[in-house]
Amino acid sequence: MKNETYKNFIKVGLRCFADGTQASYMRELEFLEAYLADTLLVAVDSRVALLYLGHVQEQISCHDGRTLAPKTMKKKIEALLSCYEVALDMDVISSNPFVKASKRVRMMTMEAKRPARAVEFAKVRHLNRTTDNPRDRAIFAVLFGGGLRVSELVRIKVKDLKEIDGTLGFEVITSKTRQTRP
Repeated sequence: MKNETYKNFIKVGLRCFADGTQASYMRELEFLEAYLADTLLVAVDSRVALLYLGHVQEQISCHDGRTLAPKTMKKKIEALLSCYEVALDMDVISSNPFVKASKRVRMMTMEAKRPARAVEFAKVRHLNRTTDNPRDRAIFAVLFGGGLRVSELVRIKVKDLKEIDGTLGFEVITSKTRQTRP
């Protein structure tokens, strides 16, 4: 089975996921395809999946020039595990080659976790002072003051604003983890 046909099967099977998840999973499948060069996606076995995990462990982050965080590696391998699970459910393959790689990467994430890095207050203050535009200053204040993700910031509506203890705030914001934030 050609890679394009295989990827079309995967696309159909992933329709139950959110659009962003589908796009992310397909991107990981494209990365695997590029790594494989001439090998077909349907021909991947556990050995190749483990070799790919080794390749992922050597990748460099575009954010800080270090190797990928264990959580990022887990995301990449779990995405492929899900893609191959779809193919397994559709009887395109007989076993999921990413089961062993997934177990291995889960052990790695339990062992080592990078500490979260916050932006220093002086940098936030400098960033806020670089603009005279009141809209941009308000965006910086809400983003950093509220500890929001950019995706959460852009979804804020006027109806979300509430007066809380004499100050303007947000009563509830739904995050990408589907939790509420006071």
